[in-house]
Amino acid sequence: METNPATTTSTTIDVAQPWSVTHVNAWLLSQRSDNTRRAYRADIEQLVTFLHDLDPDAGLYDLTAEHVNAWARTLAQTASAATVNRRIASLSSFYRWAIANGHTDRNPADATHVRREAVSSDHAAALTTDEMRALIAAARAAGPRDLLVVLVLAHAGIRVSELVNARNGDLRHERGHCTLVVTGKGNKVRRVVMPPAACELVADLDADEWLVTANDGTQMNRHQVTRVLARLQRRAGIETKVTPHVLRATMITEALDAGVSLWIVQDTAGHADSRTTRSYQRRAASLDKSPTYALAARWAS
Repeated sequence: METNPATTTSTTIDVAQPWSVTHVNAWLLSQRSDNTRRAYRADIEQLVTFLHDLDPDAGLYDLTAEHVNAWARTLAQTASAATVNRRIASLSSFYRWAIANGHTDRNPADATHVRREAVSSDHAAALTTDEMRALIAAARAAGPRDLLVVLVLAHAGIRVSELVNARNGDLRHERGHCTLVVTGKGNKVRRVVMPPAACELVADLDADEWLVTANDGTQMNRHQVTRVLARLQRRAGIETKVTPHVLRATMITEALDAGVSLWIVQDTAGHADSRTTRSYQRRAASLDKSPTYALAARWAS
């Protein structure tokens, strides 16, 4: 049962409920990534709201698999399967932490108790060669900052969080290559090669300046980057929605299609598992290299 709930200003969990806010905050602080902490906090807060409506007397350690399954069914009405699974995984992460720290002996969000939704293996659509050329042309016409955003995301395939947190001082010049040191998921540091045109755009920046900045010179955020790409998409006349992840998917798909080694693409993208990288290739190959075309040609009269 619940013990000694404490109030805090670091999360908006309703402390009127018998939830251990102290435990939740300790769990959040154990996560190394700011993005992960924000996402986990939002997931827990949403569960608290749901639980209050479902069973006001239930506390954090009173939660059952039935509660979690009911939450998942409610989420599935408006959220994708991937989102539902991620939120359940967040909750399960908390309970694993609580078990390890002696606060409880069970995990009601464990996969053996809670049904996970089937998730489509499709990734964000990759742009075609002509679409990428049109996007780069639109970015070039818009100005150096927009061009830098497109060139780095599309050529290096880094995540938008890695882009907005990069500073000019993270650039390196090694053996004739211009590289950028980025910090990815799990605070893992890796080095990616920058296209020469991108490096030329930031050659005069001081080391402590942000690599990409908002119109007022401050650090850009992910939403501003997304808006820049949406504007460039319209100017380029591209029907496919252009987002940071679409440019990342484009880099991975096109690089694999061009014959770049799987492990090099995996390292550039920062994927922990090569199967994640290969899934982009399978999606494209399933269409472009479908046996349908070979059989149609073979059986043509």
